[in-house]
Amino acid sequence: LPGAPSFLPSFLLVTVGLRLVGVHILRPKAQTTEETSAPCCGQADTTAPRQLEFPYYSLRDGFISTLLLVSASPKPLDFVLAVHSRSGQTVLAPAMTIQPQEKLPVNLAELLTSLSADVTGDFSEGSVSVYFNGPAMPLAGQLTMTNPLKGLSLESEMVDNSPGLGLLPPVLNA
Repeated sequence: LPGAPSFLPSFLLVTVGLRLVGVHILRPKAQTTEETSAPCCGQADTTAPRQLEFPYYSLRDGFISTLLLVSASPKPLDFVLAVHSRSGQTVLAPAMTIQPQEKLPVNLAELLTSLSADVTGDFSEGSVSVYFNGPAMPLAGQLTMTNPLKGLSLESEMVDNSPGLGLLPPVLNA
């Protein structure tokens, strides 16, 4: 163009190029079948190994400890209980199954006695772990310690310690 500044052709070329790129960037991308078949909101199959911790139970001084497990699963759920003594010994209960929406009480003294654990010695107090495979939180629970002679009722808080969640503090305050 006669009389036009020398930078004008370059300016026009860059402007047209940016507009073409902008149209390409802003155009809606067609979804592939992989993208449309994926579950909503980044949720993949969440079935994974899970671990619930109940940091303290006591069978000392007349206490009765009962673990109440509650299923929120739509199908039966298999699990294993591990009872840990204060000295670090562990006994595993045989695999159990909880039905959908079931509330399953487990008397720890009876369970430990059936497993030949010393309920008046090393296993008179400790902690309980529940292991299962499933989605997040299909199983919840509460550990209640009662002493009828003293009129006491205490609860041990459940902690979801599933691998990768990192919700359990390195030192328990129990």
